[in-house]
Amino acid sequence: MPFLLLLVLTLTYLQGSWPEPVFGPDPLASALLTWGTLGCLLIGVEWISRQLCRTIRINPGRTFRVRQVLAICRRYYLISLLAYYGIALYLFGWGWTGKEQIGKFPGRELLLMTPFLIGLIFSWARFYDVELACRDAQDEYEGPAPSRWAYLALKFRHNFLLVIPPLLLFLIRESILALFPSLEEDILFPSIIAGVLLLGVFLGIPWILRLMLGLTPLPEGQLRTRLLDAARRMKFRCNDILVWNTRFTVANAMVTGPLPFLRYVVLSDRLIQDLEPEEVEAVFGHEVGHIKHHHMLFYLGFVLASLVALVAIHNAVIAYCKDHMPVLFGWLQAMDAVPFLLLLAGYVVVVFGFLSRRCERQADIFGSRAVSCQAFIAALEKVASMNGLHRERPGWLSSWQHSTIARRVAFLEKAHADPAVETHFQRRIRLVKWGVVFCLTAVVVVVFRINPDHVWAILK
Repeated sequence: MPFLLLLVLTLTYLQGSWPEPVFGPDPLASALLTWGTLGCLLIGVEWISRQLCRTIRINPGRTFRVRQVLAICRRYYLISLLAYYGIALYLFGWGWTGKEQIGKFPGRELLLMTPFLIGLIFSWARFYDVELACRDAQDEYEGPAPSRWAYLALKFRHNFLLVIPPLLLFLIRESILALFPSLEEDILFPSIIAGVLLLGVFLGIPWILRLMLGLTPLPEGQLRTRLLDAARRMKFRCNDILVWNTRFTVANAMVTGPLPFLRYVVLSDRLIQDLEPEEVEAVFGHEVGHIKHHHMLFYLGFVLASLVALVAIHNAVIAYCKDHMPVLFGWLQAMDAVPFLLLLAGYVVVVFGFLSRRCERQADIFGSRAVSCQAFIAALEKVASMNGLHRERPGWLSSWQHSTIARRVAFLEKAHADPAVETHFQRRIRLVKWGVVFCLTAVVVVVFRINPDHVWAILK
């Protein structure tokens, strides 16, 4: 979800000019179509929420199945919302109405996102009732359930974590340009902003994460002592181990920060409550594995080099269409940012997803050795169950970065039974990583030699 929101924000800001509505330049009709279609989507969300709540009231024993159905409904609703937003922007003329008919001021692009954001937040508010019904039916959590507003705040902070930093920098950039319009022609200005963006995101995410999610240190006790002992045993350094208070709605863990004094390991409250101490330690070992295998630095280099390569490919296709396919070139000009974002999204899902799944498998192996293979497998199975994920068919939105639980468990069992499996896997992933580094480096070098303007295009 955070990645999709980042794409939506990028689309809204990158599009230079929006096409008029297909039925002609009529702002009122554009607004009515946009908000009327959104109303139909919201009615569908309301109906789904009521039906799932009714199912739980009639048969509380079907709680797990309802959670699975809820995950599926959320997935397809998100796809429908994205499709609706694209249609509203380009066919109904919402982009033209919201941007071309309003004076220029910092943050006006946020007005374009209001239908999408309202559709998203409304779905969270209505699906909250289903989450609450499942919680009451299971009766397995201590303490009161979060209020609707607390739940919405939690969802907002979780899903907009990646969006807030670039959004703030976009607003700062626009505010500076509004005060000093001449800077827009300065070739160094976009470079400085791009550098600040990358440096700020890379170094500031741990602090932003702690602030936005309201993270607090893991209290003193047996679990904290156990995890700190495990960190010393694995020669792993971090600033602190933090707890994410989700009111027992999320079972997750993460590691963030490139340097030890900026690094945090984050465990959600539900993960700590529902897993055994050795299983929590196994999950902790998985997060340590990401650092030990230098995945964070690898991802950063991969993203930077990939952006240069993708911009070069995009510009080459545009130039070819301009010379040989004028009709297609006209369509690409009208859509402006969409072709590049589709290329970027496809590349991320296919290429980055391929690499991510293998890096996760590396971290799985490391985590399985933190305590025992059995403890880590048990933790995987429990986390999938707590999050309502099918172990074999969780859906591609839930498995493009991680393999299915069934595949992860099967691989760990094979590696545990035959050490040669792990040796062969580690050799292959090293070849894959170096192959990716070589290919992207070659593309960047070629781009620099042929046309350095492709690189400036990224910074602009």
